[in-house]
Amino acid sequence: MVQARGPLRIVDDAEWLRGLVGRLTDRHEGPRAAPWAVSDAPPEYITQMLRAIVGIEVEVAALAGKWKLSQNRSAADRAGVVEGLAADGDEASRALARRVADPADAG
Repeated sequence: MVQARGPLRIVDDAEWLRGLVGRLTDRHEGPRAAPWAVSDAPPEYITQMLRAIVGIEVEVAALAGKWKLSQNRSAADRAGVVEGLAADGDEASRALARRVADPADAG
């Protein structure tokens, strides 16, 4: 978990929001075999949806990080997480499984 702190600015600019939504969509849809684009939707629909979005910018003044490794879950839940991660087979998943199994090792 990473927490960002700083002053907020509410952005009430439809073109700014349209650009942001377009960039986010491109970023998350881009890797797909058939990516969806904002321009695929009817313009009236996009205009309506943009009116429901509140744009917020945060001028990051500080970042604080913390490991969240199912510490608040039951032993059975943690064991399931460890089992699932270990089954993934890659070293990063195995390393994370070890940390979930031993939260004191979370740093």
